[in-house]
Amino acid sequence: MTTKSQLPNNDVELEDLNLNSPLNFNNFQVDDIDMGETVNVTILIDNSGSMSGYKDILNEEINMMIDTWQKWHHAPKIFLSIGTFGSTIEVITGFQPIINVKPHVFNPNESSTKLYDGCKEFLKNIIKQQQDAMKAGIQTKNIFFVLTDGADNDSNYDSANEIKKMISVVLKDEQTMGSFGAVMCGIGEPSVFEKAKDNMGFQKLFTIDPSLTEKENAKRLKEMFGWLSTSVSSASSMPGSLINF
Repeated sequence: MTTKSQLPNNDVELEDLNLNSPLNFNNFQVDDIDMGETVNVTILIDNSGSMSGYKDILNEEINMMIDTWQKWHHAPKIFLSIGTFGSTIEVITGFQPIINVKPHVFNPNESSTKLYDGCKEFLKNIIKQQQDAMKAGIQTKNIFFVLTDGADNDSNYDSANEIKKMISVVLKDEQTMGSFGAVMCGIGEPSVFEKAKDNMGFQKLFTIDPSLTEKENAKRLKEMFGWLSTSVSSASSMPGSLINF
């Protein structure tokens, strides 16, 4: 049996992907991981100014979620990377043990939305960390979560296609299939985010209607982060299980 699978009508394979990034993620060294499986979670947040109305609930929910994860008995398996995208792309932390991650204050204030460019660079890091882990004999499960309130308006023209290609390779390769899930939460017109989801090949989409009351939107965001927390719990508490949204 071959150890890798090719894409239909496309001979790009896992080791052929260009994972070089201009960003410095400073990931935890896989050689220092002393377990056979990790759950790698990436949270990427829209930092454009239009998100400023959600910053209080965003900071409250994300930092509460991190605090909760740090107290779980399976916390040693969880590694977290956090970043933002707007007119720039920022790495807040590369993959680090959840116990080492400090609270962060999000303050959305940038002028544009590099959704595709941000997702592309963080996806490169997800796949590279997974490849490094596999070489060290460590299996990884990967959950990629993206929150935005608008369409991309500032990325390189081909970034969405590159994302879709990378996700397709990971989902079909025999070494990594079942180990990756990408989910987007969009605040706004659902059709905008359906298009972005399809353009990038993400597997799951949540949408929130901004015309609802502030209280109702806060409730929806809490529910969405609750879903993410439950997904991480399931992935970390069941060794060998697949990521299945």
